[in-house]
Amino acid sequence: MAAAHGCSGSCFPWFTEVFTWITGPWMKCSSPCDGGLRYRDVGCFGKIEDRSIAHYPVDDNKCVDAEMPARQEPCNLESCSDYSIGDSNSGTPKRMSPWAILLLIILFFVGIGGLGFAGYTLYKRRKNQSKGFVYIMLEGYS
Repeated sequence: MAAAHGCSGSCFPWFTEVFTWITGPWMKCSSPCDGGLRYRDVGCFGKIEDRSIAHYPVDDNKCVDAEMPARQEPCNLESCSDYSIGDSNSGTPKRMSPWAILLLIILFFVGIGGLGFAGYTLYKRRKNQSKGFVYIMLEGYS
């Protein structure tokens, strides 16, 4: 609030400067699991009370240290061994369905069989090609 300090008559008002900590957004965690750290920017900013002037950065020693928000915190504390295929909301690790395993095995053998068949067909084509010349006899030119 504006106050006049020891003046009489027309004085310029004296405004109080207020200092506060302002934080930025949290950065991405340093590890997807097994514990990591995430950081954010924290800075001391000043503002003149009763004015529409935006906050402006000041030296950190102007703000109260005890009120300073955390600059870093632990994140992603779950163990990496807990992650597997399945529902990530339950606490127990999930395994792949037996039907999915069977399907993958069948697809593997079909792929190997297809490659084998293609190789055999190519081999037979090359083996059966006759090498040499082809003579075409046209009537009336002999």
